[in-house]
Amino acid sequence: MVILFDYSNYKKYLDSSLGPGIKTKFAAHIGCQPSFLSQVLRGEPNLSLEQGYLANEFLKHTALETQYFMLLLQKSRAGSQKLTAYFQKELDTILNSRNKFVARIQDGAELSEQIKGVYYSSWVYPLVHVLVSVPTSNQIGFLVEKTALSRESIIDILQFLEKNGLITKEKTGDKYSVTKKRIHIPAGSQLVLQHHRNLRNRVQRCFDEHQPSNLHYSSFLALSEKDVLKIEKIFLNAIEQSEEIL
Repeated sequence: MVILFDYSNYKKYLDSSLGPGIKTKFAAHIGCQPSFLSQVLRGEPNLSLEQGYLANEFLKHTALETQYFMLLLQKSRAGSQKLTAYFQKELDTILNSRNKFVARIQDGAELSEQIKGVYYSSWVYPLVHVLVSVPTSNQIGFLVEKTALSRESIIDILQFLEKNGLITKEKTGDKYSVTKKRIHIPAGSQLVLQHHRNLRNRVQRCFDEHQPSNLHYSSFLALSEKDVLKIEKIFLNAIEQSEEIL
């Protein structure tokens, strides 16, 4: 998958995005000859701003991608170092905002700090919350099996989640479904450390269970700062793509 935000040059991005047979259609859409497009991708000429806007249409960019692409184009067309630096600063602002995980999670639930404190006090609350989304004919029995908690504990957790709008009880039977509310704690919250600690403690329990299906990987690596940033970008992109599935 070609990700626009991985590129600092719009020509390289277009060259990666436009596969065989696509460049001719792209050229027709933006109103230029294929030969001119080849010159643009190979060297000095630039697309006009109007052609850049039409390129966004062809590539079905989101609003943020459109803004980023147009800034790349304007940076390439800039006639002075000061103007180039100005557009680069605007690009950096978008990248910095995008790289903040809190900006990549939509529809966050506005819950009080007290409620969040309970939710993140143990791994069982987030786990039950997620498992409610799994279709099953015997939901409470399924939750008891997957969490190894008592039926009474499961019911208490379900009632807490329902009371705070994170799940809703269906009209018939003891079955719940998740709502569109999402919880996310910002990086600066004191709950972050507790949340990570809870999950790591749960992972440590998996070590003792010795399940063949469990996947664990640990390694010591010596990386340059440049490679660290590359790997960080891979993780951020993976998180963003998984959000589309979720």
